[in-house]
Amino acid sequence: MATTDPQLKSNDCGISAVKTLFNLNGKSISRKYVEQSLPTEEKGSRISDLKEFLDNHGFETKYRLLDINGLHGDTEKLEAMLPFILPIQNKKGLHYVVAAQAKGNKVKIHDPAKAKEYYLSLQEIKKLAHFNKNHWDMAEAEDKILSICSRDLVDYRIDVAQALEEYGHATLFNKLTYFKYLKENFGFKDVAAEKNFLGDLLKNQDISSVPHNFKTLQYDKGKLRNNSPMVLMAKASAEPDNAPVYPEEERKSLYWQLFKQLGEHRKLWYIYIFAALFSATTAQIAVFTNQILIDDILPTYNINTLVLLRLGLAFTSFLTWPRPFTRISCRCIWAIFSIAISLLRSTKK
Repeated sequence: MATTDPQLKSNDCGISAVKTLFNLNGKSISRKYVEQSLPTEEKGSRISDLKEFLDNHGFETKYRLLDINGLHGDTEKLEAMLPFILPIQNKKGLHYVVAAQAKGNKVKIHDPAKAKEYYLSLQEIKKLAHFNKNHWDMAEAEDKILSICSRDLVDYRIDVAQALEEYGHATLFNKLTYFKYLKENFGFKDVAAEKNFLGDLLKNQDISSVPHNFKTLQYDKGKLRNNSPMVLMAKASAEPDNAPVYPEEERKSLYWQLFKQLGEHRKLWYIYIFAALFSATTAQIAVFTNQILIDDILPTYNINTLVLLRLGLAFTSFLTWPRPFTRISCRCIWAIFSIAISLLRSTKK
């Protein structure tokens, strides 16, 4: 059984992402059940609906901000977040994929649109990721930022409250993110060098000196805006006694599933079959008419028969005028008759 569940429609990648999570955890669930239980709009499912469904069906989920800079080189931290549903942007708009396994600085992606797996680096994920444009209220974010900054600054004996007052929440957080990246990936000579660099970065370096990739928090109209992509972590919870009951997937071919999906749109099937048969019949009539011209009429110079056929074709074209396919076919045959009659007349002269 394939791990990545292929999407069957342009807007059901959320359903396939949920089904893929079940497959990764060795759980069998009916795709039809997921489709019926998960609200799906014209453009697809909301990530909040995916979270609610997973929470009610044996998973523990949590929204997390994917801090690419903080995860770079930290394989353990990255693996602790996996698996998660990652919203990305593709040609058709918002799309859901599942990230499930870390391999160095690359992550294995299960893509329902392509029905296969491939690896992406963290920077590639950042380019493709859909960025959450929701804003953080300062009142809500203040405690979180204070906690993060306190933890990072405690070893350097820097007064966090004073630093927040002097530099602001966003600037302090962004500079600390940049400092941690340099420390973890390049290192410093000793603790004194670390402290001197951090002090110089906070007091003397303008925020413009920090690379753009590390400016994950920004002010916007009195609120903090986060530029990190948001993911939905989903861990399978331990099976309790009152575990949720849901129907298992039936072992059927993907083509059979597609056939059942299309069976719901019988009118479209009828129109397609009628159009195909009508086009094939028209083509056969055109071939048959040409064969008659070549084999019987042209060799005998029977102009009267050609004229009669052309008049009959004109009458048929008049009756089927609203049908574009028939009209085009009649015009083609009419042109053939006209050329044949002209050739015959010129030959007789």
